[in-house]
Amino acid sequence: MHDEFCDVDGETQVARLTEAIVKTLEESGAGRTPLAVLLDHPDAGVRAWAGACLIYILPDRVVPVLHEITEKEPANSAHFTAYFALFRWEREAKQGSA
Repeated sequence: MHDEFCDVDGETQVARLTEAIVKTLEESGAGRTPLAVLLDHPDAGVRAWAGACLIYILPDRVVPVLHEITEKEPANSAHFTAYFALFRWEREAKQGSA
């Protein structure tokens, strides 16, 4: 919403809806793993969001997807989401090994 239409309010609504989806999945007992199908979605923003939700659960599957997004996407929200999900995950991994 933000990248295409500069619609910050719409983007906020989408973020709230996606958070509600994750919460519903977790409360249902399914957990976040059903989101893994979205890692193959044609839209980089969808892949980045799914990857950010799954990086701690499926790192071997998610990390390459997020790296690809950071390398191929211009400075947009998909790139931002992927970059910061990787940054946080890598930082926490380093802190855990220190």
